[in-house]
Amino acid sequence: MTAAIQARLGRLLDESHELAPGDLVPFLARELEPLGFTAVVVYIANHEQRALVPLAPFDQYESLGIDSTLAGRVYQSATPALVETRSDRLWLPIRDGVDRIGVLQLDHPSFDDGDEGMVAACKQIAALVAQLVVSKNQLTDDFVIARRSREMTLGAEIRWTSLPPLSFSCTSVSVAAALEPAYEVSGDAFDYALNGDALHLAVFDGLGHDLQSALLADMTVATYRHCRRRGSSLQETYTEVDELVRGTLGENRFVTAQLAVLDVKQGQLQLLNAGHPGPLMVRGGHITAMPRRRDALPLGLGDLARDEVTVQEHALQRNDRLLFFTDGVTEARASDGSLFGEQRLVDTIERACSDQHVAAEAVRRLMHALGEFHGHKWRDDATLMMVEWSDRPSRVP
Repeated sequence: MTAAIQARLGRLLDESHELAPGDLVPFLARELEPLGFTAVVVYIANHEQRALVPLAPFDQYESLGIDSTLAGRVYQSATPALVETRSDRLWLPIRDGVDRIGVLQLDHPSFDDGDEGMVAACKQIAALVAQLVVSKNQLTDDFVIARRSREMTLGAEIRWTSLPPLSFSCTSVSVAAALEPAYEVSGDAFDYALNGDALHLAVFDGLGHDLQSALLADMTVATYRHCRRRGSSLQETYTEVDELVRGTLGENRFVTAQLAVLDVKQGQLQLLNAGHPGPLMVRGGHITAMPRRRDALPLGLGDLARDEVTVQEHALQRNDRLLFFTDGVTEARASDGSLFGEQRLVDTIERACSDQHVAAEAVRRLMHALGEFHGHKWRDDATLMMVEWSDRPSRVP
């Protein structure tokens, strides 16, 4: 059976090139049925990362809670699992690299035999499904709409369209991020890129919470990428983005920012802070605020003493984690008026990281803890981005 599945993978790949996005799941079911598979269902995570939603033609199936089902645990841990009550069903994670997309349900009577080779072959099916979902997603709105549990604002549409994947990992570094409110986010944004040994990182918080804020953040990210791809230094990037924001939208609009470059070989971090909350560091189970010197003014306010704009340098140790965040995290208020605050953020980080979750899962839990604190009544955008510098391969099980 294992050999038959592996042989079928080549056929699946060959025939997938001209496959219409909406035919993806029926195509998989039809091609795998001769091998004895009785069900093939693809679930993708919604924007809040709280539920797994089935793709058509099984979109009438119920969504599965990420925090309350076996399929959800497979999504969290990236580890396949057989259903205990019916051992002919296997759940597998669907991942693009380490960026979690969803889970794959496969039903087959041979799972009863506990054949590890069979499970390994099914992992290859899940890997192919991941590539097909990612590639076909560029050609349709169906997958995007399936991820939504309610209507999205135009500002949020702009934001999600311009973001990189929520997570990325290679041998030496991992990045994971989250934004809320998923369907109304506008002024917050993040970006990253690994160019050679240099990991470029940025977190932005544009003034306001409206369509203008979304446009402001979008323009800021585009200018940041333009500078980065041109090889500009952090100081040069700061100057160019500052002048563009001020010259285009006037003095009533500005953006706070963290701009950073991490040498993933040496662990040397360069950090430029522009009116933004400083990052926190998790080292050896202890959380500290990174030392800060003179911050630059927010982008768009025009720092007249640009020759004094400080780029801080920090030497990281292996397995250090950095948490970048916007003020919508620490300034979130509960119904009784109490602030989430930095100390509560520290306590939440400790709980999320103490269980040795991969960065993406730690960030997901952090953001959900924040939402639960204020009853999911978001008064401001909130962004989290965690970066881990490691000396070992990505810790995906």
